[in-house]
Amino acid sequence: MVHHLGLSGLFAIEFLTHAVLQYQDAATREQVLTGPGRPYFLVVAMTFLAGVVLFGVASWRAGVLPRMALALYVPGLCLAALRTSVPEAAYLGGLAVGAIGVMWLSTTLIRGPEDTGNDAATGPSPRRSGVPIKS
Repeated sequence: MVHHLGLSGLFAIEFLTHAVLQYQDAATREQVLTGPGRPYFLVVAMTFLAGVVLFGVASWRAGVLPRMALALYVPGLCLAALRTSVPEAAYLGGLAVGAIGVMWLSTTLIRGPEDTGNDAATGPSPRRSGVPIKS
């Protein structure tokens, strides 16, 4: 839930930045970014950062998603969340690394669960044990 809220807020900020503020003069942009908009931007960034970390920790502990993908996703998107506090190269590198993690996680989810032959809850898989599968 926190991750979703952070992503939603981040989308709103990116929309504002790329679709609205670019058409404003420099003084207006500066006024929005340092004035009443600043606390909103900080809350969104911290919400997104907390969501990424919570998602990463929960997913790591669950052991369902590939841990290497999480090891790319979490640090990469943490750097993205800290966009205004880190050098631009770190922010852009974080986006690239996080994007690789997102693609890996997405591919894993699209493929679905793999038949490993054993499931702790149900025992050996019928496909591997030679038992016919009922339709």
